[in-house]
Amino acid sequence: YDGDGHLVYVTPGGQVLAVPFDARRALVTGPPVPLAEGVRVETGRGAAQFALSASGLLAFAPGPVMSVGILVRADRNGKLDTIPAPAANYNALDLTSDGRRLVARVGTSTGDMSLQVVDVESGRVTPWVSAPSIGRPLWAPDGRRVFYQRDGGAFIADPDLSAPPQRVPLTLPLDEALLVLAEERRV
Repeated sequence: YDGDGHLVYVTPGGQVLAVPFDARRALVTGPPVPLAEGVRVETGRGAAQFALSASGLLAFAPGPVMSVGILVRADRNGKLDTIPAPAANYNALDLTSDGRRLVARVGTSTGDMSLQVVDVESGRVTPWVSAPSIGRPLWAPDGRRVFYQRDGGAFIADPDLSAPPQRVPLTLPLDEALLVLAEERRV
């Protein structure tokens, strides 16, 4: 749910659609509108590699399931542009609400996972956290910190490394905690 009255989703064929949605009544109120095509969808997990900012910027990894891909963005009019970041094994993305920075979970050649922060305009990549197992990253509502799971724990940290990561005690299962955090961010 984008906070603007639309439910945004991806078809198994990689098409991103937005449908008018009344969240209070949990009801679709109109026909779907295509936003982008050719978005990479992971067949084993069904996860689609896209992120949508509150400002309306859509970023995604195009193409079929593969180990290396590029990042692309689309504006509210559907105009596509490549984010000038290097090709990598992008497999989880989240944009800041203003659409200026992207945090990505990236598979490395050693089999580990890495969190990287990408400046959407310049493509500058800042490697951040590496570990054998890292969960999907999600920007906190403040747009400055990132929530992520690593080695069985949940953490929140500032990607500029100004302070060490703080462990977050979870009162909900991790998946539910991510949904609550995502909803808080979109309000």
